[in-house]
Amino acid sequence: NYGYNQTGGYHHADQKRDVWEVAGYPAIVDFDKHWNMQARFGIAKAGIHRIVDKCWQSSPTITDGDYDGERALTPFEKDLEILISKHQVFARLKGADWRNRIGRYSGILPIVTETEVTSPQEQASKSLGIDSLLKLVPMPESQLSVDNVGSNANISSPDYGMPEYYNLRQDAVGDRNPLENSEIQLHPSRVFIMAEGSDDGSIFGIPANEAGFNALLDLEKICAAGAEGHFKNAKQRTILNVKDSQVANTLMNDPAKAEEWKKTASDFASGFDNMLTLYGMDAHQLQSTLSDPTAPFTNALNIYAASISIPATILIGQQTGRLASDEDQADWSQTAASRRVNTLTPSITGFLQYLIDRGILSKPTTEILVTWDDLSEPSVGAKLDNSKKMSEINKSGYDTGMQEPIFTESEIRQGSVDDEKPKEDYEGFGEDDEDDDIKNLDEN
Repeated sequence: NYGYNQTGGYHHADQKRDVWEVAGYPAIVDFDKHWNMQARFGIAKAGIHRIVDKCWQSSPTITDGDYDGERALTPFEKDLEILISKHQVFARLKGADWRNRIGRYSGILPIVTETEVTSPQEQASKSLGIDSLLKLVPMPESQLSVDNVGSNANISSPDYGMPEYYNLRQDAVGDRNPLENSEIQLHPSRVFIMAEGSDDGSIFGIPANEAGFNALLDLEKICAAGAEGHFKNAKQRTILNVKDSQVANTLMNDPAKAEEWKKTASDFASGFDNMLTLYGMDAHQLQSTLSDPTAPFTNALNIYAASISIPATILIGQQTGRLASDEDQADWSQTAASRRVNTLTPSITGFLQYLIDRGILSKPTTEILVTWDDLSEPSVGAKLDNSKKMSEINKSGYDTGMQEPIFTESEIRQGSVDDEKPKEDYEGFGEDDEDDDIKNLDEN
């Protein structure tokens, strides 16, 4: 975790006090803290996984250039089918994706049968096609450590600044396999690195929860304070005020009487339907008034949500049964679509090219095309609502004397407007010639 000392520290902007020290924030947030935060705090986990689940809610279509569904598959596409069906490549890429968001990077380690027997510290030799691939293993940063590892110092090399090797640690934080405890040096050619935010071309990206880590700590404090406060209030602690001096002297000077009284009071506090006789005493309940934590919780939640570019209503949902607003939904879909294009597509094409260079996949005849579906497409319920509104608008138009419908029957059925076709193409759409117009729509 040496590299974390260079990023994410206190800003020292406040010259009067160290705000982070006063608030209890850590000066450095290393990988272990990032991992444990998302592993034990649900909101932090949602910040890691929510956008990943949205982006991977459907798998992309990958082709060797344009594919019209009629031409024969190329060798690259045939290998890709095996990679998808046998090795679940999209699930492995998704696994590397969420692991990469926890730290600065993650890796995918292909286990292959090589043409030459080489040690892990040596350059990987060429493989004999897709059949040589045994499995794909996604790993978090902790299992591919570069602590105390030198970097390539050749400024003319494409690997300038990259680590000379990785420390493959099977027993590091984040590993799910308790049976492995080995540590070996791994040549960089044997692993593919995914690093979101590494726009400098290095392997060092930006942890997703780095900017919002202090807000996550605030949320934990608020939750813990509220739970602890309610727990202490629920205990109904009883205070007995001795007013009679004779009773006080008896309890202080007679051990047997004092012990008997303690047992009686203990039975009363721990049992139900018990009666307590007070000999010259007053009994009071020690209670405190708890303030409503909603405001500070909402403030910290909004800060964290802003740090990961996810609307708070999307991040945790609405407990009142109200769905997120249309604006939040639209912004959320745009964020996920942008991440697909700018982050995942380069990672997917880079990984496939890496497998090609290692001889696992056949070379494409043209170029690798990655195509995603539209995340902004309305849901079935939204389409039905739109169709209902379109029908009502058409009815209002007819009631005011309009001769032609504003929306066609085809548009009403699909719950959206066909922006690619001008309205004049739908002239004459009415009950008398409905079948002919539907036929024309299909032909168009």
